[in-house]
Amino acid sequence: CIERHAHHMPLGTDMYIARDLCSRAAELEPAIIFPDYIFTQILEARHCAGTIAIEPELILRLLENTCREIARNGLPKIVFVNAHGGNNSLIRYFTQAQLAAPRDYVVYIAEPPLNAEDAAAVAAQWETDVDGHAGESETSAILSIRPDLVHRDELRNNGEGLPQGRLQ
Repeated sequence: CIERHAHHMPLGTDMYIARDLCSRAAELEPAIIFPDYIFTQILEARHCAGTIAIEPELILRLLENTCREIARNGLPKIVFVNAHGGNNSLIRYFTQAQLAAPRDYVVYIAEPPLNAEDAAAVAAQWETDVDGHAGESETSAILSIRPDLVHRDELRNNGEGLPQGRLQ
């Protein structure tokens, strides 16, 4: 999706991360990488400048139509690669809804889990206890992919983006 990622990260952070992941995977297994797909769920950040928030019904219709068109063009195996946490429920619902009617294509979600050893090694890298939106992991990913887009002078240490505990 396109959304603001604090002061130091680019719009489209999630797309840069997903694109890099797809490119790396395609080096191992031949694949056609579809252009970045921005018509996803981000209503919770609609109030932030730069956010492209699409209506829920339209998101589902666009996604269904896009998958049909990809299949019509001879690609019946479609794999979703998601780097935006707000899409997790959306894509699971969408893939489950594919069972409602016969289709000439199949949609998969790529979300390979880390084994316990790898998860511990990744967690050990972070200085903060809570990581998430525009946190250490996303910032590190963009520093690896496009360091020119990270504005280190804009990094904040004021808890921006961390859980506020308002529901407790």
